[in-house]
Amino acid sequence: MCGILAYVGDRNAFRTLMDGLKSIAYRGYDSCGIALADGERLTIAKTVGPWESLEPRSTELVDIPARSGIAHTRWATHGEPSDVNAHPHLDCNARFAIAHNGIIENYGAVRRDLIQSGHKFCSATDSEVIVHLIEQFVEDGLEVEAAVRAAAQQLVGAYAFVVLDRESPTEVYGVRHDCPLIVGRSDEGSFLTSDVAAIVDYCDEAIILDNQQMAIISQDDVVTVALTGEPVTCSSTRVDWTKGQAQRSGYPHFMLKEIHEQPDTVQQLLSARLNDRGETVFPEIDEILPANLNKIVVVACGTASYVCAYAKLVLEQMTGLPVLAEVGSEFRYRRNFLDPSTLLVAISQSGETADTIASLRLAKEAGAPTVSFVNVMGTTIARESDRVIQTLGGPEAAVPSTKVFMNQLVSALLVSIHLGRRLGSLPKSDRTATDLRTLPSAVRECLRLEGVIEKIALTYSNRDSWFVIGRGLDEPLAREAALKLKEVAYVHAESLPAGELKHGPIALVEAEMPVLAIVTQPHLRTKMANNIQEVAARRGALIVLASMSDEAIDEASTEVVMLPSISAYLDPILVSVPLQLLSYHIAVLRGASIDYPRNLAKSVTVE
Repeated sequence: MCGILAYVGDRNAFRTLMDGLKSIAYRGYDSCGIALADGERLTIAKTVGPWESLEPRSTELVDIPARSGIAHTRWATHGEPSDVNAHPHLDCNARFAIAHNGIIENYGAVRRDLIQSGHKFCSATDSEVIVHLIEQFVEDGLEVEAAVRAAAQQLVGAYAFVVLDRESPTEVYGVRHDCPLIVGRSDEGSFLTSDVAAIVDYCDEAIILDNQQMAIISQDDVVTVALTGEPVTCSSTRVDWTKGQAQRSGYPHFMLKEIHEQPDTVQQLLSARLNDRGETVFPEIDEILPANLNKIVVVACGTASYVCAYAKLVLEQMTGLPVLAEVGSEFRYRRNFLDPSTLLVAISQSGETADTIASLRLAKEAGAPTVSFVNVMGTTIARESDRVIQTLGGPEAAVPSTKVFMNQLVSALLVSIHLGRRLGSLPKSDRTATDLRTLPSAVRECLRLEGVIEKIALTYSNRDSWFVIGRGLDEPLAREAALKLKEVAYVHAESLPAGELKHGPIALVEAEMPVLAIVTQPHLRTKMANNIQEVAARRGALIVLASMSDEAIDEASTEVVMLPSISAYLDPILVSVPLQLLSYHIAVLRGASIDYPRNLAKSVTVE
């Protein structure tokens, strides 16, 4: 979602904030801006486009003797992308500037009241009400800190915002409720940010604000209080990422770099969760597993929801329990059947996905134990879950998830093995844990197929509509493949269980329409062959990714890519590599914005 950064210190504020904007450019956004305080005035620079769009004003801005400021990258929700809707926003007297992440649900009523009180609004955003509320409370006689707290208490929704005061440039205020806000301290000053990547060059430790908390930062100090005014003590967490991890390292795009990092990230995860005896190590689950466990609910959004679909099938097979795979944005608005005998597993790359957080809270209200898969520790989902399993993918700079998606799949399989063994439902003869050790080398084999995939991309990059089909454990990967084609290459792609093709969608299959088929499940090979024949009979262009050879499939297909094979559980995980490479190379050929797809954000912190 939007990115927030604030700084107070002895460095040049413009250069420091611009460096931070560059570091969080991967979030995906449509406009950006900076506000600087030099003790006499606020200077605002904001524009549609990426951080580079601010550079024409850099000569002017770098000469401003400002040692404090705020910056923002916007992903539009209320109001189209435009210069005037970009953040920061000013009050009527240009005393205060704010940058905001989230959605203010009651902004309409608040805006009407403020207009009646004489306030003039410039933008179509919900965010602008915040700065006018602060202005109003100061005019009513409150000190600035109290005015910021009072303004926050008038807001309904999810928000994190920072406030810069022209008359007190040595301090910046930050407030958090349901959107991330992090405090960083260093010898060079203090920071507020929504994304730790913006401060890794300066800070070794960070304080993660909790809901309804405010931080007041100055060059040498950080004060944290509740919105009621009482002091609060916040624990710090170590910043264990480096800026170098979020550099392209010679690759043309972050996405390609992260695809190629997957053997190493998988190995790191396996080293943490499989011991020398081949035993899975998940004390987090052992500590909270109810003795009367009778069902499991796995919930996520977007790419992570396809991990849920994979996890459902593997968990059911290995535990013998019913498992529900749920999309958070739907699950939270219907009867959920959660109770203390249900284990809820929440999966999120960012740890800040709003609908997944809401689902997690429903489970807490029902007394169900919760465990989360997250890639970023200290986030809302990590802090509100009973236990946390870190997926250890490292920083993922591209908006489309690749290496974290794979590590989520591997985590789901490891947890399934662990629960199956714990419940006594997994046969002792099952070799999946042993097979997992060969996964990193098999991923490397898949990466060596990049040349083959690139040729396929060249052939079909001009096609605007695709089907992606699979059965069993392959079907969730078909969903992910279709999503990657849509979000990275801007190609319309529809995924469906292969058996559903004949129930209507096959009417769209015509000569040379690309149909991508995934075939890794031995017990479903004959069924997949039948579905592939249905497409071939209508002269569709069949591209098959398979871990087994089959004469009927080979004869009916236009392209067949043979993948390394480990087992029925692991082969779908391997398929994700050529699927990622295919969408990447099609996107390159179509000239798409690969790392920052249009209209998308890395972390979806609003409904």
